[in-house]
Amino acid sequence: NGRMARLPKGDELATESWIAVAELDGGGGEGRIFLAAPLDERDLADQAERQIAMRWNEQREAIDVVEELRVGQLSLQTRPKPLPGDDDQVNFLLSIVRERGLAWAGWADEQNEWQARVLSLRQWRPDEPWPDVSEAQLLATAGQWLAPFLQGLSKRSELQKLNWTEVAMTVLPWP
Repeated sequence: NGRMARLPKGDELATESWIAVAELDGGGGEGRIFLAAPLDERDLADQAERQIAMRWNEQREAIDVVEELRVGQLSLQTRPKPLPGDDDQVNFLLSIVRERGLAWAGWADEQNEWQARVLSLRQWRPDEPWPDVSEAQLLATAGQWLAPFLQGLSKRSELQKLNWTEVAMTVLPWP
């Protein structure tokens, strides 16, 4: 359940890698385990499922891919895997950019000025096809204009090296 619990001092189960807990106190803070049994990973093998998971590594500021052997929420084994380099990787990176914003990805003052000019033209010339380049709209449509530039990228530092002016210009409906 995510709560921390402790075995009584000297309990022989303390040396086991895994235990199944049947009874523990319901008090606040750290719980005490009253009834448990040792659990061997091999006993769970027939219930385990292999899953590939893509995660954002905060320390490296990069995508990590791992293969996990899981039984429900319990991870029995985790192994690093190579990046897929496919649409899943691009879509994952898009979700991170949407969550954290364009500035996090490298969108800077130069692009903010471009954005302000286009939004002004959109307001001043409503009969012309100036697109909505507000951050909310850009993030909502990032799959259309940003995705092609994310092929093969997996790190924040790579995002920040993009020519964001060139990337932004692709939003305009003419060359």
